[in-house]
Amino acid sequence: MIESLSHCINQEKEVRFLEPCDESVATEVLADAFLNDPMMKWIAGLDGSDPDGLEKMLKLVTWMVRALNRFSFGKSNGVLLGAKEASEMAGVMNIIPSSGREPNLLDWIIYSIKNRYPLQEEGYSPHSQKRNEALDAIISTKKKEFTKEYPNHIYLKMVGVRGNAQNKGVGGRMFRPLFGAADSLGVPIYLETESKENEAMYMHYGFETREIITVVAKGDTSTDAKFLGYLMARMPK
Repeated sequence: MIESLSHCINQEKEVRFLEPCDESVATEVLADAFLNDPMMKWIAGLDGSDPDGLEKMLKLVTWMVRALNRFSFGKSNGVLLGAKEASEMAGVMNIIPSSGREPNLLDWIIYSIKNRYPLQEEGYSPHSQKRNEALDAIISTKKKEFTKEYPNHIYLKMVGVRGNAQNKGVGGRMFRPLFGAADSLGVPIYLETESKENEAMYMHYGFETREIITVVAKGDTSTDAKFLGYLMARMPK
């Protein structure tokens, strides 16, 4: 995959592979991109009346994306792409090939020890931890089903663009090399997304919705207890 991506990236201006030294800026970009993400808001369960709500959301999102970036730069053999806009890193894409390794429970435990788990702190929903666990469980199960059907694939773990750089073609600059690589290798791309708007955007890029999942944490009877997720795939052209 690296070789195919390299060839495609050479044809795309302002896109490059990110290195471990780029971890901080990659985390900053994705944290900004996902600050108002419906999934992250659902996990946090903030009621909107907390004056420190924005700070709590940023802490949670930063914790999550830093972990995923760190895992991809490390043992999981992921690949991160970055795209610039006006000389600033504006977009980041986290990709895991079928040969890569997803973080396991031990990885998360070690990361949580070294980086305090925000959901253990006060202020988040009492259901936050169970929501996160329920979401992770169903996503892991559905991904295994897909990878069993398509052993050779590319998993688009996360992609985001800074708020002030959205609608400027930054996402497209990263998607074009990804699609070029997937098509040259003849493999599908799989992802999860969390809103009808995102589903429509990915459909525009050639993805199809394989399944819509409903996630509810055990014992959660809140008015916002249910969360809808969209499992999508783009087949090679």
